[in-house]
Formats: sequence, structure tokens, C-alpha cells
Amino acid sequence: MSYHTWFILEIDPMDEEIYDEVVNYSAESKYALSQNKACEWDDHEKLLRYLSKKRPKYLYVLHAEGQDNGDMWTKYFKGGKMQFAPAEVTFPDFNEKELKWQDLKN
Repeated sequence: MSYHTWFILEIDPMDEEIYDEVVNYSAESKYALSQNKACEWDDHEKLLRYLSKKRPKYLYVLHAEGQDNGDMWTKYFKGGKMQFAPAEVTFPDFNEKELKWQDLKN
């Protein structure tokens, strides 16, 4: 069974040349730019490290949300380097002023 992830790829600045290169690399990279399909994209780091080294003025930001609950992360690529940023889920502290009555009538 395969594991699918929704990818959203942002490139700053975006231009036609870089867009074409990403779209033509693979179906998965095309999906990430168009944000319309979950897929397996195991070699995303290879492409984005390569492109970011080739064009160091660009910032590549890849957001991902896996099919498992809580599997969310972002990777930043620039100059051939990568920063991995897993999602941090937080809950506000208890605040008694936020308590509200609810009518329990059926």
C-alpha cells in the first residue's frame, strides 16, 4: 500500500522558465505546483536541492500534508540547502472566561 501526501510548492519569484522546468520534471512536481492531487513524490528533495543550487536567488517552499493525522511539514530550499520544519500543533491554555453555556435541549 502506498502513502499519499498533498504537496503545495511555492517558488519566489516565480517565472515561466522555472515553472516549465518543475512541471516537466515529473507528474508529481506538476501536481505540487497545481495543488490538485495527492501523490507519492519520493525524490522531491533531489529536484528542489538541484534547482535551488542552480538558481540560488529563488526560494522554494514545499508544504506537505500526509494521509496520517498530524503528518504536516514544510521544507525550505535555497542555494542547494534545505530546512525541514515539522508542524507544531499547540492548544491554548485553559481560560475560564472562554467557557460558554450550551442549551442541551433536543
